[in-house]
Amino acid sequence: MKRHLFCTLALCMLVCCIKASTNSTTYDADGIIALIMNKYMDDEPEEASYTEYSEHLYYTAENPLNINKATREDLEDLKILTYNQIENLLEYIYDYGSLLSIYELLLIEGFNNETLMLCKPFFVCEKVGDKEKIKLSKILKTAKHNIIGQAGYCFQQKRGYTEKKYLGLPIGGYFKYKLKQEHLSLAFTAEHDAGEPFKTNKGFDFYSAHVMIKNIGSCKSFIIGDYKMNFGQGLVLKSDGTFGFSSNHDSFITCKDAISAYTSVSEYGYFRGVATGWQIKKVGLSAFFSRTSYSDGDNYHRTDSELKKKHSDLKRTFGGNINYKGNKFKLGITAVHCLDYKNTNIGIDYRCRAGKFNIAGEAAIDQKYNFATIHKLNINLCSWLNYALIIRYYSKQYSTLFGNAYSQNSMSDESGILSSLLLTPFKNWTFNASFDMFEFKKPKYRLNKPSAGFKFNLQVSYTKNERIALNLKYSLQNKEANISGSNTVIKEISKYYKHNIDAAYNSKLFETLELNGGVKSSVYYADNQHNNINPAWVLYQNLKINLLSSKLRFTLGAAIFEADEYEGRIYLYEYGLPYSYSSSMYYGQGLRAYFIAKYTPVKQISLNLKVSHTYYSDGRQTIGSSWEEIKGCRKTDVKLLAEIKF
Repeated sequence: MKRHLFCTLALCMLVCCIKASTNSTTYDADGIIALIMNKYMDDEPEEASYTEYSEHLYYTAENPLNINKATREDLEDLKILTYNQIENLLEYIYDYGSLLSIYELLLIEGFNNETLMLCKPFFVCEKVGDKEKIKLSKILKTAKHNIIGQAGYCFQQKRGYTEKKYLGLPIGGYFKYKLKQEHLSLAFTAEHDAGEPFKTNKGFDFYSAHVMIKNIGSCKSFIIGDYKMNFGQGLVLKSDGTFGFSSNHDSFITCKDAISAYTSVSEYGYFRGVATGWQIKKVGLSAFFSRTSYSDGDNYHRTDSELKKKHSDLKRTFGGNINYKGNKFKLGITAVHCLDYKNTNIGIDYRCRAGKFNIAGEAAIDQKYNFATIHKLNINLCSWLNYALIIRYYSKQYSTLFGNAYSQNSMSDESGILSSLLLTPFKNWTFNASFDMFEFKKPKYRLNKPSAGFKFNLQVSYTKNERIALNLKYSLQNKEANISGSNTVIKEISKYYKHNIDAAYNSKLFETLELNGGVKSSVYYADNQHNNINPAWVLYQNLKINLLSSKLRFTLGAAIFEADEYEGRIYLYEYGLPYSYSSSMYYGQGLRAYFIAKYTPVKQISLNLKVSHTYYSDGRQTIGSSWEEIKGCRKTDVKLLAEIKF
């Protein structure tokens, strides 16, 4: 069976090399989002950050930004443009006026075919008119509304249900209403995980809502409800995740100093209360108060013990930021204090641009004067060569509840240097290489002594005529850990290496047919295990069919995998339903396949279905562990999503 599927997948890969139609073609939003995720996804992705980012990409594709009016924060939020590309774009618009076509991006220094392809679903070029008086009637008239409902079900019964440990039904999902306009944002979310009881919770398990006004005179934002905050370089206050940091140059220097609405279904990483931000000439002022009850541990509330932890982690927090922004520099101070944890952080950050040099950094202390600092340098050596450097030092005892600066482990007891090169020497090619060296002074998980390590990333991308994109990624990570099975009091230490290789392609052959797929491999071994290496690999292929006349779109995906060791497991992004992040963790041997159907009877309504099935051929008797355990070697999931836009 494996041999037949392998041949089928290989044949599909070969088909992509056939010359496509001479007509100009473009990728739809799903294809571009898949390309972004595959390109920038970390080896072990943080699901909450990727879920929120994926939702933002989908929503922006549905409601594209006017590139001529987009702010620096809007451009940075998309995470597809580098710091220098953003600066060059804003400078181009300032010098020459509004862009007349998205293809005009190719005239701007630092932009190439790949950047153009990534930007297309998310931007429109519209003329910027004169400023008009802000009226409530106009705000309500131009507002865009989204209503989304999603439900999911696993056909195989998990141990938590068969032994009646889970208090709810095996169905999960969410309902979301969203209103968005240039000066107004409003949303309501109700989410429920499978196994969580409606009766005990008196409804859905998690609710989120906000009302936000923005960009009205000097008021940049005023929000009541759930929100996020990002200031400085992340040592004190950063809600956004470090998405694809090591392979994504745009993440190096953070420009965003803003309060933004929170609309994700994740039950952690947000503030709940009131916040406001003002811009008075060159001075920015922000303040907030939050009273948020998180769960102690994970965010599932399916059993009696899990329900007891719900809302048990109370954080009453207040703080703010003040900054001064000149034409080419910025200086800011951020402070935050949590009453319940008696934790205080104060940071001073800076950002400056001088010719081809961009520098940024932040220094912070906590309530016990423990110190942390991070400094970043970005040099645009020429139009096709960019160099970036990050130097960081987090003292042993530095403590932060809401910081999220770049690190390999956590924002305490770490020092390191990361260097990165971004090259675009040819029209269709992009090369990116980074090397990160880090050191820990204290013992860590599975390691009972100080340690050091490094991580190397290399990525090569090729994009031609907006019809085909090839991407090759290689990473090598070296860390120290206790040798498994060592029974000595002083455990033996060994260096462990993990190699990851990912070769992928995207190709749109015709208006109705799109292919993408590739192979991803991982090798994990210790210094003394060179003769006992078991490579893990996944061979995958996706096929998208757009039946334009019938308003139907189908996506088929299949993968063969073999990963005998848990340390060598592979994470792979796959197509999912709109506004959601979908990835699979491959461990063991077997096959995975999924089918997605989207029906759009009218422009304002869409119905989506995804069915996925995983079969393990390695002889296992169960899938999963603890109360999530399934008897057998098969797992089938179905998800439904309906959307109304008006």
